[in-house]
Amino acid sequence: MEKTAEFTAGGAAEYHIWFDSLEEMHAELPAMIRRHNLEASHQLTTWGMSNDAWFGFGINSYTEMTTKIRDGWPEYAELLGKRAAELDAALDLETVRAMTIDVRKRKRHRMDQGDTLDLPRVWNGDLDHAWERPVRVPRRSASQRYVTIYLDVSAAAMRNARDAVWRAIAAKKITDLFTSAGFSTEIWVGDSTSGAYVWNQNAPAKTWTGVRVKEFSQPINEDRLAAMSSVGMLRTHGFEMICGSPWKVQSSLGMPLNRGLVLPLRERQEAGERVIRIGECWTREEAIREVTAVAQSLLPQKLEEAS
Repeated sequence: MEKTAEFTAGGAAEYHIWFDSLEEMHAELPAMIRRHNLEASHQLTTWGMSNDAWFGFGINSYTEMTTKIRDGWPEYAELLGKRAAELDAALDLETVRAMTIDVRKRKRHRMDQGDTLDLPRVWNGDLDHAWERPVRVPRRSASQRYVTIYLDVSAAAMRNARDAVWRAIAAKKITDLFTSAGFSTEIWVGDSTSGAYVWNQNAPAKTWTGVRVKEFSQPINEDRLAAMSSVGMLRTHGFEMICGSPWKVQSSLGMPLNRGLVLPLRERQEAGERVIRIGECWTREEAIREVTAVAQSLLPQKLEEAS
């Protein structure tokens, strides 16, 4: 079933298209493209073929890139693992370790020993409950136990695929940290674009796409996540989703917007759920910034204040 939405927000028309899985996208998107932008989609298979910077890491074929996305890219996953270890060495480990500490709230409990003696209970003979002391008890709201991660793989045409490796590393590290801290994660990959469509018939000015890579209850497929977090995801399926709209696309397919969330995740965030967006991140320093910001937001005292 197609999942799309068209509306106006902040004075600008928006178009959102999303799929609950890669398999659903493969089943539904080709028919949408055939109805609306088949010719434009054919051009995608020839873009950037003479330049390793387009997909990166030796992939110079549109078909090879889509195969990696479907079946997984273990070589890229291995590279991300090595670079993630590199990132660890530069991170503030005390801040990161704080993510693994349970958020707890003190409540006063009555017992036969403690910090404060309740004399009226002693006089009444209730010695088992005459003492009081604060005891920490776990406290996490549903929104704190679950986190949705949206990786926006938007990139300008001039952007080298190798620059985008740091964004993929940040996504991997943030996912690993949440998982090790006992959070359930759901992961989406998509992009945000402005001016993707020819200005006729009230075409929208902004477009958001999204594909769910992992549900909360699913284990992480590292090889697939690696492929889908690469810039090759944008330059294949990301562009295809733009071509699945009912408007004629620009020859350039627009420009990266690099902000905001695809509609179902925007609605989660507005409902108070925890949604983490990872956007522009082209260097090791920017990857450190992304990971540290998330780690600091999850310090115990901040979670305590939010709950």
